[in-house]
Amino acid sequence: MGPLKLDPMKALSLLVLLASALIASGQDSPIIKGHRIGESINDYLTTENGGAENAARAVTDCAVLLSNPKQRRKQQYRAETCQQIADAWKGQTVLLTGERKGGKFRFAWRSLVAIELALGMDFSAVEADLVEKFGRPDTEEQVPFENGYGAVFYHPRAAWTNRRDVIVSASEDPFTTPSTFVVGHAGPDISLIRVEIMDRAYAESVAERERQHPNPLN
Repeated sequence: MGPLKLDPMKALSLLVLLASALIASGQDSPIIKGHRIGESINDYLTTENGGAENAARAVTDCAVLLSNPKQRRKQQYRAETCQQIADAWKGQTVLLTGERKGGKFRFAWRSLVAIELALGMDFSAVEADLVEKFGRPDTEEQVPFENGYGAVFYHPRAAWTNRRDVIVSASEDPFTTPSTFVVGHAGPDISLIRVEIMDRAYAESVAERERQHPNPLN
């Protein structure tokens, strides 16, 4: 289900409250792209805007924008982001795109519950960084992928599934891995690696909803 859309006045009041509540709090989980699983929407905005004062100013600007229908139409993309921030503050599930260091950040319950990254790096380098933060993976495998010509390629995948706080996965994307031959010259064999770090409680709630969802073929 997508994020709940608030009317402009409700979004305005929520953002005003958020601007007054931007006080950072510490967390113990590893930092990924400047953020931690479990941090509040307040913490996220403080980091993304380079401080609590800047974050409060940005949120106040959002409140002003959402209260002005004419400006909302002129600045549609920014208005959509402001609306998402208001939805996140209300506790809805929202996917925000990080402006400072990239990545996608999913919020639910006013907390950061998942981080999604797409990294143009060698898989071994990404895995080494994840090992430094989360320890050795619980599973490692080579996933086969067959292209349209019948050739089979194997792509690495690693997962951290036994931690109490988060579930982590990293995999080489078979559809976007570039060729080593780029624009007429040989280049490094760099792949697109997809990484997801998800709060365990949130992941289990999503899995439970999927189990309870009726099969459309029944």
